[in-house]
Amino acid sequence: MLGESRQMFRISRLGWIWVGCSAVLAVIEYLRSEIAIVADGALFSMGLIWCVILLGMILSMRHSPLRAFALPPECLAQLIAVSVICSFLQYPAAKISRPLIDAELAAIDRALYFDWPACFAWVLRHPMVLNLLSGIYLSLGLQSALSCFGAWRQPDRASIWLSANALSLTCCLTVFVIWPAGGAFAYYQPAGIFSDYLEQFVAVRSGSLTTLAIGQMKGIIQFPSYHAAAAVLLGYAFASLPRWIAIPAFNIEIMLSISAAPIGGHHCGGSGFLDSGIS
Repeated sequence: MLGESRQMFRISRLGWIWVGCSAVLAVIEYLRSEIAIVADGALFSMGLIWCVILLGMILSMRHSPLRAFALPPECLAQLIAVSVICSFLQYPAAKISRPLIDAELAAIDRALYFDWPACFAWVLRHPMVLNLLSGIYLSLGLQSALSCFGAWRQPDRASIWLSANALSLTCCLTVFVIWPAGGAFAYYQPAGIFSDYLEQFVAVRSGSLTTLAIGQMKGIIQFPSYHAAAAVLLGYAFASLPRWIAIPAFNIEIMLSISAAPIGGHHCGGSGFLDSGIS
């Protein structure tokens, strides 16, 4: 356990270096993009929670008997930092406004014999399925936070999960810059459906979004699908837990990946790209 903990701390140092470099990049990009960050209550609350978690980690590390308990809060603190920074970075990335590739992704869907409008219409006709997939899709943040507590049981697995998560988000941002997509909601425009993420995406690309508060932030990256990638990573993170947790978690991650298309508005081709392991 001690050896695994030391390995965890070595790998986590690389994660904190990533956080520092990405934070600097985010500041530079926001200065260039002319989008002003508004300090709202959500930003204050998240910052306070993050500081409390970080303080708990530091206090645990100062006392030898408690060092093992420092691993989950460090994982959680790093996870929050990575997620928030990447959430901020997606807006300057969208502002680059390269041509959208939704037509190409829709063609991939057809090649895979996947009819997104028919799939979406079927889900709408079945409220139980809609509510189930919506709940699972929205559970990503909670699942990610819970997975950090697995660091106490298997620090090495937690370190791999943290590193892979940061790499996944980095790849999502990079691909989003080069090949942006509005998503299936933007391409097919189903009647009567309002998408707040799409409204922000269009506003950023047009330059009409000039202020941004953390409470208003949405996931505007539609290609690649981070939810599909996270389903794979969370399945790996929960696999080390007892069977009565790991097996239900595995089924939930399958549904999380499936929900990316009808609930997240991702093209099936965009979700499958990350399901194959490129994240």
